Amino acid sequence: MKPKMKLPDYYRTQLTPKAEIYRRISAFQAALAKDHLEAALIHQDVDLFYLSGTMQQAFLFVPVQGEPLLLVKKDIARALAESPLGQIKSLPTIGQLGETILHYGHQIPPRLGLEMDSLPISTYNFLKEKLRWREDHDISVRLRKIRAIKSDFELTQMRKSGDIGRRLYQTLPKILKPGLTEMEVAGRLIQKAVSWEDMNLLRSRSFNSAAFSWHVISGESGSFQSRNDAPFAGLGQSPAFPMGASQKPIRTNEPILVDFGTCFNGYQTDQTRMFSLGKPNKAYLKAYQALQEIEAHLLDHLHPGTSAESLYRLAMKDAQKLGYQDSFLGPKGQKVKYVAHGLGLEIDEFPFLALGHDYPLQEGMTLALELKIVLEKAAIGFENTVVIRKEGVEKLTTVDETFMII
Repeated sequence: MKPKMKLPDYYRTQLTPKAEIYRRISAFQAALAKDHLEAALIHQDVDLFYLSGTMQQAFLFVPVQGEPLLLVKKDIARALAESPLGQIKSLPTIGQLGETILHYGHQIPPRLGLEMDSLPISTYNFLKEKLRWREDHDISVRLRKIRAIKSDFELTQMRKSGDIGRRLYQTLPKILKPGLTEMEVAGRLIQKAVSWEDMNLLRSRSFNSAAFSWHVISGESGSFQSRNDAPFAGLGQSPAFPMGASQKPIRTNEPILVDFGTCFNGYQTDQTRMFSLGKPNKAYLKAYQALQEIEAHLLDHLHPGTSAESLYRLAMKDAQKLGYQDSFLGPKGQKVKYVAHGLGLEIDEFPFLALGHDYPLQEGMTLALELKIVLEKAAIGFENTVVIRKEGVEKLTTVDETFMII
């Protein structure tokens, strides 16, 4: 086996603590026991990172009791340096996965837990041929709901992500100039964000979904719809990526929506603010104020024990009272069915304040309140990332909340 890689000090500060990893393993093993499973096999990158502290090419075999086994195809030296797990071994080939698990003292149970929401069919068929379990059980929702409740360590990462966002939005008045394209503004924001340790990567679990940070949308760009499950899309660069910032020049007196998610050490925060070069139409300022009122009402009810779905319905009622029933969450006939999404290591985590999500919220859950109004010639947005506390909601995004007129 290769010797452990020596990591530089600045990199080591980002490692997940051993106690944190084993707390997560323990919670996951308790979930396996509830489902009467003897073991699970983890392969999806983010789940693997969450449970092991490394994102090398590997499989994590988690028995319902005892030490997990991390089998690494590439790179074993780096996995040894990054992960605090006690059993980290080299995997010669993926075809030898079953015999390697047996070699290190584990048994392949007849009923095996798998991430069925993300495991490709070809990989599933290959693994079943090699491991020969009789029945599989989807453990993806169980694991994602464990991940939904953030620890103090995770919240620290998210606060740092939120601070990058705060600094970023504070620089926008110096960046925005008439004639710059949406994409040029986005590029300058990305450059700044990366210099402040932003990963410039927003991971998404959904199939065929590409989460991205550079949502800079001005004027009529906000009226464009596309394939993404969002109230609006923006025009994008081309049919190859038909959403987000485009080559449209930014003009004076038009609303500029900036929805820029930031990511520190894998953990994301999401925020949206509005800008204008010169005074915009009063209708846009009024719509923004309406979104702030809807958020304030949601925050008053965002407590442990509250039904996630009930808060979606609350926001819809507020939008109707304020006169935006036809434009809140998208144009008529194309509205999305959620007002908030969970986030952390992925941009689409539990909980969702959405239709069909009638479960109680819990302390430690983090979510982005995705409040948008789509008008005929513009999109208006207001978004914060928050964590649910017993004593009240904490905002992890502390960006100035005014409609910034420059």
